[in-house]
Amino acid sequence: MTLKRKIAPFTILVSLSAFFFAGCAVNYKTIVDARVVPTQDQETRFDKVTAALIGQGFNLRLADKDIGIVITEYKKYGQARSKRPLDYYLQIIVRFARHDGQSVIILEPKEKEVDRLNSAASTDLHTVFFDDREDKNSRRLNFVERKPGFLLFTNVLKAVAANFGTPMDQVQFNTLDRKQIIVTSGDTLK
Repeated sequence: MTLKRKIAPFTILVSLSAFFFAGCAVNYKTIVDARVVPTQDQETRFDKVTAALIGQGFNLRLADKDIGIVITEYKKYGQARSKRPLDYYLQIIVRFARHDGQSVIILEPKEKEVDRLNSAASTDLHTVFFDDREDKNSRRLNFVERKPGFLLFTNVLKAVAANFGTPMDQVQFNTLDRKQIIVTSGDTLK
């Protein structure tokens, strides 16, 4: 048999197995970053942002006014009670930039999932953007346990925006559309 003839049955087999064994796909959005354009008092923007982060309970890992960056330590915000006990952590990276002649404050969330039984086993995650829709399958992806991370990030964002007189409806979220297939056996594929 030629290589083409060997590949064709394999491709059909993979397609059929995906059809029969895949339960469904969950579509969701993740946050790349959020941008606040200050409308007032731009002289003390670095101090106001660091105060907002500390006010929300974050410790600072790096705060450098000269290069315009603030990085927080990871803060635990939740845990999952699944087959493996997992803890969830959030870190926020803040960059100060200029775009089209305007000052912009860019807040980027970073999440990680840590296995409580083996702290060296950690996974970097994308922060899920929650809206009012309820997806029945989101429980199977630990989204419910991760929602407090989204709320913590938006609370920091609200504090930063309020410090500069920027309404929340003017904050720009940059998001990515994602899809995750849920296999009927309970395992997930990424």
